[in-house]
Amino acid sequence: MIEEPSKNNYFILINNKRNKLVETLKSRSIETKIFLNNDQKNSILKKILDNHDIDDNFALNYSYLASPGMFIKYYYILKEIDAELNTSFYELTSKLLEKYKKEKQEIYIDCIKFFLEIKYNDNNLFKKQNIFFLLKFKNDILKILYEYKRFNLTNNSVLNIVKNSII
Repeated sequence: MIEEPSKNNYFILINNKRNKLVETLKSRSIETKIFLNNDQKNSILKKILDNHDIDDNFALNYSYLASPGMFIKYYYILKEIDAELNTSFYELTSKLLEKYKKEKQEIYIDCIKFFLEIKYNDNNLFKKQNIFFLLKFKNDILKILYEYKRFNLTNNSVLNIVKNSII
């Protein structure tokens, strides 16, 4: 349909740039970038949250960390693994790695990164540690997640890094 559309057909394709758009589609498209200020983002996010009957506190405090659509996905993943925002980072990581191993869906790794950002920004994980420690912790976790996927490491290899970094 997109290769040879009829005269009155138009398509709106939304790409978050996570994966490259296929070149044949890109060559037949007009690219438009949309930038929203924080008030506009929060307004859209509130409507989406209301529509999905999700508590505002989950997302509004962290609206700068992810798109509204990703908040919805992360919210449902939390429900799926029977966890909450205040669940320990170690426990969240453990549950999300299990889901990733079973289903091989990148969203579970992304969810770990999202909750890492929340914990990092809240500084709840580390009771008054210095910024260099926080940056090292964050970088260690991101590195082991990359290696986890690339080299098919065990869940314990990631969890040991998380546990040792928190201690």
